Amino acid sequence: MIFIGIDTGIHTGFAVWDSESKQLTEVSTLSITQVMEQVKMVADIRGRDCIRLYIEDARQRKWFGNTGRERLKGAGSVCRDSKIWQAGELSVLYQ
Repeated sequence: MIFIGIDTGIHTGFAVWDSESKQLTEVSTLSITQVMEQVKMVADIRGRDCIRLYIEDARQRKWFGNTGRERLKGAGSVCRDSKIWQAGELSVLYQ
């Protein structure tokens, strides 16, 4: 089984854990489109049934601390990326 973790944001965190070899096979920071391409590539190689996606849903975060407006704008883009993943998650894997 392949477990893929995605940390949404301007610089999207991407990690792949292979449960058979019990090791991380990739940890990187990419754009959202590059991560989508990577997920599709892993699905094509390993098979769609062998993948589990874990995607951060930043929309559940309610507290942003005492930060300025610029920081809150960044939080908005992370929430947007969460929406993109929710809408595209199945289409990425099942095209």
